[in-house]
Amino acid sequence: MKHALRAAAALAAAVMIVPSPAAKGEAPGGEAGARAVRPGLEALDYAFRFASAISSDDKDRAKAQAAVVKDLTELGAFEEASSRATVIEGWRRAVALAELAQALARSGHAADARRHVEESQRIRATITDWHGSRIDSHVAQALAALGEVDASRRLTEDLVATDKVQYLGQATVTQVKTYIAAGDFEAAMKLLRGVDVAEDYDLSWWQLQGYVEIGGASGLTRGQRLEALNAARELLDAVPDGRISQGLESIAEAYHAIGARQQAEEALTAAAAIVERIPDHYPEKPSELANLARAWSRIGVPDKARDLLRAAEPVASRSQPVEQPTLYAWVASSYLLNGDAEEASRVWERALSVADTLANARPRALAYVAISRSMGQEGMPVPDSVRPRLDAALERLRAS
Repeated sequence: MKHALRAAAALAAAVMIVPSPAAKGEAPGGEAGARAVRPGLEALDYAFRFASAISSDDKDRAKAQAAVVKDLTELGAFEEASSRATVIEGWRRAVALAELAQALARSGHAADARRHVEESQRIRATITDWHGSRIDSHVAQALAALGEVDASRRLTEDLVATDKVQYLGQATVTQVKTYIAAGDFEAAMKLLRGVDVAEDYDLSWWQLQGYVEIGGASGLTRGQRLEALNAARELLDAVPDGRISQGLESIAEAYHAIGARQQAEEALTAAAAIVERIPDHYPEKPSELANLARAWSRIGVPDKARDLLRAAEPVASRSQPVEQPTLYAWVASSYLLNGDAEEASRVWERALSVADTLANARPRALAYVAISRSMGQEGMPVPDSVRPRLDAALERLRAS
């Protein structure tokens, strides 16, 4: 099986995965066709089935299902995402549909986007607790993506009036996106410069996110994008400590996208200094190392990424057994992103082996969800020898 995993990882690393017919708004070519066009879809199908097999906790089941639907949405597999979203129960279905609507709108599928917004709003009308506001925040972003600026603004204003602490930052970023879509750089920057971080410490994070959104906007000039990213970099001292490395990674990737290589490397070097100071016994250390490795990979520095992943794996082994499959899976997919198919297959095998040993059904199901998602997100084909193993794990869950 190790050889099969290795071969599949090599295939995923070597083959550019093209958009599925569903991503273009065309009729899909059936399950076999979907696998042939985009191998990651089969892994995400397994992930969704493992999520749906969680019987002891309705909240965990819906959360895991929604995470897979988001993966499908981000891959552009819109028809698959829509189909699976209908299975999710409760408020998370509405959020998944709103996120899908936003992606559809940005991909030029306005009619489908509006249909999903309407369905999300229909579900929202049945939600009477605080989760309703969570749905509204995602619907507002979808409306902004559709160009329905006034409707989006009214909804965000209502959210801020209801819970300013929770929604002011997100509402600000949503408004920034509407300005970007209209090509109004000055309005977007003015809005962010006016954020009063003294009012709420966490607002600095949203302010940074807004600057990064501008920095990543392909419709703006390079000079405008660089100005926004420099503003984000200057803001880092005000960002909560636990988010500084994440902010630096986002800034670095945006710098890289506009050809500012020196600034990108400087940002990641600063992030590395922060991550290296995290004690090895902290549970977030392995994922922080892997996230930093992914950022180095994306800016084209594979050697630094590889060193970080080699450091992450032994740290992950010190974590609780129930946490290890997820951590190993993230390290494995990071190796694949870095072009290290051999190492990816080895660490995925380690993740599967630990998942097999988990006695309780719920954490075992979540482990398989994480492993399958990590394969699907990177376009990893499910090896023929691994498929029976996943099928057996599903049967074991259904029998428990």
